[in-house]
Order: sequence, then structure tokens, then C-alpha cells
Amino acid sequence: MSWTLDETDGNKQIPHWDMVLNEFKQIQGKKGTLTLDILNSGDNSAEMLQVRTENGYYLITLGEIVEDEYQVRTYWDSSKPEVIPPFLTEAISRIRSCVEYAALA
Repeated sequence: MSWTLDETDGNKQIPHWDMVLNEFKQIQGKKGTLTLDILNSGDNSAEMLQVRTENGYYLITLGEIVEDEYQVRTYWDSSKPEVIPPFLTEAISRIRSCVEYAALA
């Protein structure tokens, strides 16, 4: 498990779920991330789960291997579509840059 909060970060092995919940409570309502890396995952399974929060918005990212390819799924609360959280704007810009670069190739 790794985390960032208020310009500090860290990582540690977690022996039980209560530690994950405790770290999640630390980032709730603040700007931070909580990342769980799954060790010893199988060929077709999740490898990483990340929760990112900023200004009351949450973004959940799941990285997994599907048919020998690493895929990333992203989930967020779209109930307030008129406001795009800053971290989504950043992610959209990166995706757009990748698409524009691919068009040049």
C-alpha cells in the first residue's frame, strides 16, 4: 500500500484490511491518493487499485491484466457533470495528448 497526503507520502506492507480503511479515512475530504498493489496476482487479474481524491471528488482506477495486456479502468462520480475536478482535467489532457501524438505517427 502506498499513499500521498498533503505533500507527504509513504508505503508499507499491510497485514489486514483495517489498515487500508484507516489510511482511506486519512485522505477523505482532502487531496491525496491511496494505492493498493496486489502481489502475486494471476495471469488475468487485478494488479493495482488506486483511489484519488481532491476537493470532495473521487477517482478510482483499476489496473488489471486481461489476455496478456495491461488495461486500466477509471471510475468517478459523474453526478455533477457540470464541474470537472482538477485531476480529471489533467487526465483528459494526457489522454488527448496521447491521441494527438498517435495521429501524427
